[in-house]
Amino acid sequence: MPIAMKITIRGMRRRIVMITMFSFSLTATQHTARAFLCKSQQHQVLAKRFSKCYHGSKSEAENFLDNLGDLLEQNEKQNDKMIKILESKPTGTKPDDDNNGWRHIDWKALFNQRRKQQQQQQQQQQQTTVNAMTAPSPVERILIRNRLVHFKRDDQLKLSGGAPISGNKARKMVSLNDLSTEDFPSCVVSFGGPQSNAMLALAAICYFQNLQAVLSADAERSLSESTSTPLKRFVYYTKKLPRFLRNQPNGNLFRAQALGMELVEVNNDEYANMFGGEWGGPTEPPALPAPVPGDSVWVPQGGACGVALRGAWELASEIVDYWSNCGNGKPLSVCIPGGTCSTAVLVHAALLDILKDRASNKDEAKMDIRVVVIPCVGDEKYAQRQMLSLQQSTSDNLELELELDEEDIPTILPPIPMTGPRYFGQRQSVDDLNYFRFGEPSKCILATFRELQEEYGVTVDLLYGAPSWTILFRHFRIEPSDEDSSFSHQAPLAGREVMYVHSGGLEGINSQLMRYKYNGLLDSHEVQLPGRPS
Repeated sequence: MPIAMKITIRGMRRRIVMITMFSFSLTATQHTARAFLCKSQQHQVLAKRFSKCYHGSKSEAENFLDNLGDLLEQNEKQNDKMIKILESKPTGTKPDDDNNGWRHIDWKALFNQRRKQQQQQQQQQQQTTVNAMTAPSPVERILIRNRLVHFKRDDQLKLSGGAPISGNKARKMVSLNDLSTEDFPSCVVSFGGPQSNAMLALAAICYFQNLQAVLSADAERSLSESTSTPLKRFVYYTKKLPRFLRNQPNGNLFRAQALGMELVEVNNDEYANMFGGEWGGPTEPPALPAPVPGDSVWVPQGGACGVALRGAWELASEIVDYWSNCGNGKPLSVCIPGGTCSTAVLVHAALLDILKDRASNKDEAKMDIRVVVIPCVGDEKYAQRQMLSLQQSTSDNLELELELDEEDIPTILPPIPMTGPRYFGQRQSVDDLNYFRFGEPSKCILATFRELQEEYGVTVDLLYGAPSWTILFRHFRIEPSDEDSSFSHQAPLAGREVMYVHSGGLEGINSQLMRYKYNGLLDSHEVQLPGRPS
């Protein structure tokens, strides 16, 4: 056997064994499905055939190698067939021939189609379709530091009938998750940090698309045939991994790779050139070749694009419905942690539209609901640039009847109160003056994490939730400067009820706590490691 052939087969064998190790309690058919998740379209077919003859006789293995050329030729024909199929994609999911081979999904068309369906359902007073999320997420009223907070528990929100995604990413990715197998792109491409929640969500969606295809009604027949539908791929760009993380992947990175994610590491300069810039990452595909020409879809970091329109609209609708029943005419500030700030800006735009419609109905009481974003990545200037950039790229998607001004974006909560008494008197450290560096362990953040968990029974993550609440606590003692309860950008919580949108992200808490342990802020027994009883 040629040396190159031996290396190829040996590499395939290692990958099949590695993927099978990640299958903890799956059925035999699901084990086989994991073996399909190889990096290239060619390897997908080869891995399937090799997984069948790996435990067979020597003659079976030799027969597999003898027919290797025919298998590759069959796979090439299948790829050509898929390219022809793309020409028949329905409106809103067609390839963009003028965009470097990238496919453009018209999220606007899909979102508006969904809205029309919901409006028809309301008019007919009957449910004709099943919501893809277990929505609405519940709201809990909790007294925190003598202030009533309405906790919007999006951490309990899950996609139904698909990937087990919860929280903010379930909101953002519901439109992508709802695409049928025929409309779903052959490859999804994104970028970001190695422990990103969005990364894990995209990996799970692509994996479950493949799993559904394998476990369909004719699964047994498809497993035995020589050809199969090319699997959905997820390619993810990130900076060079630290040595410890490359040698021992953990947290979201471990989970995403177990689900078949193809990780592409680039150095800092390359990453900055492709995905950096003053206005954040690109919402359109950068100058990269499409992994599957004509059927690769670009999803920006954190899902900051039109894919999040539907989820943001549904969240805004739930907030309005809840407050119309429980608000008693009081003003409400909806506090949302912000990374790319996409959820905040899209919910803000949706609220404006919904409240405008209510104002035109004389039977509906006027409502004062404002979105307040808490930057967890960068500072207020970075958050403003991110929101203005996203607003510009999606300004036509919501089909708002009102015209938005460029400065009409969510209020950005400053790191310290701009008016009133200083919180807790004299400040003891620079942490009390500024926003926090994203992902950097902090005693203040850890103290807030423990307080919320131990005193109020609420668990938040350490990247968004705990930093947001640390800043919120600084503003809790600020009261209105006069009897007027009108909204103030300097004191956006003063004289108003507070709703906090719990965005989830709890899956990565252990890997976050490990960073605190490495920095000497936690003891080993405080971190829940795999295999250790809770």
